[in-house]
Amino acid sequence: MRAVSTCMRANGYPNFPDPTQNPETGEWDFPSQGVPRRAKTSCDSLVRQAKALHRKKDTQKVSAAEMAKLRQFAKCMRQQGVADWPDPDEYGGFAVPARLNPPNGMKQVETQQQACIKYVPGGKIRIAPPGSGGK
Repeated sequence: MRAVSTCMRANGYPNFPDPTQNPETGEWDFPSQGVPRRAKTSCDSLVRQAKALHRKKDTQKVSAAEMAKLRQFAKCMRQQGVADWPDPDEYGGFAVPARLNPPNGMKQVETQQQACIKYVPGGKIRIAPPGSGGK
């Protein structure tokens, strides 16, 4: 993640922040202020690597109760008109179709997400990387 900061600063974002660690969860992320809204840069491969490494630690299977809620979310998304919304994987991630992949894909289903987010534990869905099996 530090390499992402260095690369971004060297490629037109001199004020790009260093990653910070959440003291409660131990997770690393970038402060939201100062982070550009997904512009194509020569740092994209580093961003993908950092995200993949960040996801690797999230390999604990979700509980049966969480899985039931996540399945309700998936069902709700399909009922809201997103016919190809997948069921969650065993780690609680959704391997969404390519058309819904970041950076802009999820914007297509914001309204449906808002209608269904009540089913998601913690209120935040996790998009599983393609071909990852949720890891």
